[in-house]
Amino acid sequence: GGTEETIFASLEDVLESYRSRGTMETAITYPDGKVDSTNVEFAIDWVRTEGPFGGDMAMRVSGFDTAAGEGQPEVPSEVAIYAVGTNMLMKLGEEWVTAPREGDEVDQLPAIFSRPDELVTDLQDFKNEGEETVNGIDVVHYSFDQAPFLDMLLGLEQGLDLSAADIRILGDIWVATDGNYVVKFAWSLEGKDVPDTDEEGNEVLTDVSIRWVFELTEVNTLDAITLPEDAPTPGAIEVPGFAPGEFPIPPNTTVEGSFGGMISLQSELSQEEVTAFYDEHLAALGWTKQEGFMPSWTKGDVTINVITAPGDGGGTNIMIMGQ
Repeated sequence: GGTEETIFASLEDVLESYRSRGTMETAITYPDGKVDSTNVEFAIDWVRTEGPFGGDMAMRVSGFDTAAGEGQPEVPSEVAIYAVGTNMLMKLGEEWVTAPREGDEVDQLPAIFSRPDELVTDLQDFKNEGEETVNGIDVVHYSFDQAPFLDMLLGLEQGLDLSAADIRILGDIWVATDGNYVVKFAWSLEGKDVPDTDEEGNEVLTDVSIRWVFELTEVNTLDAITLPEDAPTPGAIEVPGFAPGEFPIPPNTTVEGSFGGMISLQSELSQEEVTAFYDEHLAALGWTKQEGFMPSWTKGDVTINVITAPGDGGGTNIMIMGQ
């Protein structure tokens, strides 16, 4: 979250659940006529819970530029994050990542997606357009013709000098009369002579256009966050040769996360105790061990690696990799 005191209420402070949607369209026109454009769509569902984190969340962002430079990994065009109970699940393209939940997921998201209340801290120069209704919610409509958050929008590069640029921002914000939370926020930016660098690294002056909309589509109507059918079972690890949740885990050991077929566990046991545990349990299940730098276990045509290392704060780090 932001550090400045805001004049609007946080959605999580006043609502039991909400569903928000939005878009951000950008276009940068270079002197040679080339245009770099993006159209990012985002969606957030949030439901208050009695669990340790106060609420569960699902977020989807799509429309990233997937063109990767030479030697660079491709960026997935869609990212989905699910924070449910004590678990965090993230889907990057078609790949799932799991990890223990820390509880500050909404705070870590960009404010333009999740914290519209933090983008405006002063209504002094806003014009009151009167009372209206947006998506069944009574609101007060304000408009502005200024740049109250210009530094956030364009000051992303260190030392970016905007003094010579011709920039104008027009916007509207709709605030709930009951609860004082942002129901809808829309603005557009047009900038000329905005400094940037081209593909060759030369400093150039560009034309910039941005369109952004944030909107609550449902308030206090959601019962729970539902995981997609292809999501891994939270807290259960899936290892080749084992049904989900059936791979043996030593006592006093927690699952830290999984990604790309690799599963990370943290155990309070020593390396010797972890090794003895797997020597006993995997052998009893018909697996055959091959010693080596990366000890492996084989059963039929399936092979898995069980790698241990001292933990940073004691205990043992365990890495499970399926082949």
